[in-house]
Amino acid sequence: MDEVLQAFTVVGASLGLLTFLWRVWDSFLSYLHADLEVDAVRGSGSPAVTALATLENRGSLPKRVHHVGLLLAPEGTSLEEAAALVYSGGGSGEAASGPERDPIAALPGAPGPEPVYGPDRRAAWIPLPFFFRDQRRLGNEVVRYRCPIDTERLLPDACYVVFLVVFVRYRVGILRWRATADLLVT
Repeated sequence: MDEVLQAFTVVGASLGLLTFLWRVWDSFLSYLHADLEVDAVRGSGSPAVTALATLENRGSLPKRVHHVGLLLAPEGTSLEEAAALVYSGGGSGEAASGPERDPIAALPGAPGPEPVYGPDRRAAWIPLPFFFRDQRRLGNEVVRYRCPIDTERLLPDACYVVFLVVFVRYRVGILRWRATADLLVT
């Protein structure tokens, strides 16, 4: 009988330690969950396109949001290629995305909260200041924002991949990004 009681004690202590370690992992090292839905709203006049961006923190500690934006590029383009397309051909982003620098890491350095469209209308970076100005720290909550996409500044009758890119800066200065995507047909 004592062996059974000791076995239950060892198993219970092990499961308690495992649960504690999981909560520590979940609190400090879990990512924000991101979701993106691109919808065409048909009505009077030309069709409008909106993107619903959702960020959720399931951890018990707040996460600091550094920058959030939508990155649009032709379908089949990788995230890195899409970031390079936004600033190709000159403009204010050329210096920020040189060959030695990751073009994705250059996106938060876009001048101001205004959208930046590539010179050939193939790519765009649309910052979402609602997330990084008004909601800098996300607690255990879900935050949503619907953003219009100006399809007049994109190529007509084209398929675009829309990336929701979320940059999180940790206290030690590390900048990490996560992305999710949806499809847009202009």
